[in-house]
Amino acid sequence: DLEARSRHLRQTDSPSIEQPEPDISSVSSPRFLLSAHKKFLSPSPSRPKQKQPWLLYERPFARYLFLFTVSILGFCQNYCYDSTTGVVDDLVKDMDISYTQFQTLYSVFTIPDFFFALLSGLLMEKLGTRVFSNIAAGLVCVGSTSIATAALLRNYPFMAFGKLLFGVSVNAVCLTQYVFNEKWFKGKELAFALGLTSSIASLGTVTSLTTMMPIRNLFGTYKAGLWLGAGATYLAFFGNLIVCSLDRTAERNETSKSRRTPPIL
Repeated sequence: DLEARSRHLRQTDSPSIEQPEPDISSVSSPRFLLSAHKKFLSPSPSRPKQKQPWLLYERPFARYLFLFTVSILGFCQNYCYDSTTGVVDDLVKDMDISYTQFQTLYSVFTIPDFFFALLSGLLMEKLGTRVFSNIAAGLVCVGSTSIATAALLRNYPFMAFGKLLFGVSVNAVCLTQYVFNEKWFKGKELAFALGLTSSIASLGTVTSLTTMMPIRNLFGTYKAGLWLGAGATYLAFFGNLIVCSLDRTAERNETSKSRRTPPIL
């Protein structure tokens, strides 16, 4: 009796509840399988990479490399320009000229420089900044080599011609430097770029005036310093080629961006 009563109570306390069978059709549907594939089998999305600026003008490394190269141009050219001033006593004595004739070497291009500066601007507009800068930098090399050769030959008129060619060409290169800096730093750090270029160019003058005499004492002749200044202009010429290459690449990059960007209507 006790077993029958306990069995009866157990059946009344926990009635059996029938569980519905799961709907397998919804699980096996193509939409469910596609969502499961995207959720579990597809690779996890990677972190989006930071986009690099389109224009080469906007990349800091390219901008400062360009600025450094342009500044080195002014340094090398000013180093050669003032190389004769650092050894003026030896040059006057060796070439048998007066100090007035020596000062004439620096003033020989000041009068025609007004016309050459205007002509340089017109030629730059006609030929382009890069082509004109290469021509001017090449003429600087010719002028510096003429100065060193004239000292070697003790030929005063030839040295005056070299100073004339060198001075006019240097001013033309300075003009192209301003144009390049304005193009690369327009609206952002332009004053800093112009100030740095001018400061490093002035540093070339100081370096030339302080190193010409030690070089003369080291090699036993002042002409070694003049040839070293001429070599600096060739270094500036190769630096100008780098500047033109960077500017050409940046211009092509800007052109490719303008082609990919749809016009705004």
